[in-house]
Amino acid sequence: GSDANSPAQAKNIDTPCLTAQHAIDNASVVSGDNIVVAVGTYAGFNLTKRLNIIGVWKGSNPVQNTVFNTTVSLSTSGGSSSERMVLKNLRVSCTAGDAIDVRNSYVTMENVFATTSGSGFNGIRLNNNFIIDINIESCNINNSSRTGIYIPSFVDVDGLTIKNSTISNNGYWGIAAFQTSATT
Repeated sequence: GSDANSPAQAKNIDTPCLTAQHAIDNASVVSGDNIVVAVGTYAGFNLTKRLNIIGVWKGSNPVQNTVFNTTVSLSTSGGSSSERMVLKNLRVSCTAGDAIDVRNSYVTMENVFATTSGSGFNGIRLNNNFIIDINIESCNINNSSRTGIYIPSFVDVDGLTIKNSTISNNGYWGIAAFQTSATT
């Protein structure tokens, strides 16, 4: 692929972009579109549109799977239950930072493997004051140095669904959800 491709070329499967970030930033790619990522190892990205990022599979071998080796941030505002940020069939495996940094609502992760070996970091971190409607299905959130899923005390979550997923072999906790004491 090439990040020098025109916006029209970027929407053609025969002329792919080199990086996921370039495809996301492309003006012709709009909310609701699919970005299909081939087998290989790629840098993470900041998802700034309501897109479907679809890989080949979540295994560790980049010859057969889609692997991101730095943090994937999900940060676009807005959305609804039908306008989501979607990660599907991919692996995020970092050596520094959280694997997946969820900064906004309406997120679906399906067949995703999230792990980080960076000291003190998490497989998935919810990272905004108020987050609504996070769906995690058929995912593996394993072997992170700190926590599989981390929800700091400043985060209020309304609707976190986890189905058919494993959260195991993390350094301290599988799921850590902290709460500050209520004041009256």
